[in-house]
Amino acid sequence: MLPWVRATFAVTAMLAGCSTVSVNAAALTGTWGAPQVQLTLTEAGGTLQRECDVTTIDGPVRPDKAGHFTVSGHRERYKPGPQLADVPPATDALTLTGHIDSTTMALTIAMAGQPNEAFKLEAGRRVKLIRCL
Repeated sequence: MLPWVRATFAVTAMLAGCSTVSVNAAALTGTWGAPQVQLTLTEAGGTLQRECDVTTIDGPVRPDKAGHFTVSGHRERYKPGPQLADVPPATDALTLTGHIDSTTMALTIAMAGQPNEAFKLEAGRRVKLIRCL
């Protein structure tokens, strides 16, 4: 094989690999909402807010080519009424799995010892939360 043909082939293969990686590596960002659930995603992670808890997503949400993702996080639970500043809230580790289909996200939250919670969120939807009554 001629050297320039071999070099062209190598560069083409590298570029094809890079474009595949960048497509798969793109972090999902934006606001997603459902009744009593507000999800805000950034390139670094995100937060899932509900009436009596806030989940911090530990890293970027990167869906695969089929739109599926899995990410870990931790939830801080709150009680009704004022929260004491010098008492840390209870926290739980959890796993979020989901699927993106155009402007809809199916999201499942799994925590040890608890039943899974499932939500259907819409892209761009803002939600008013009534905090832990």
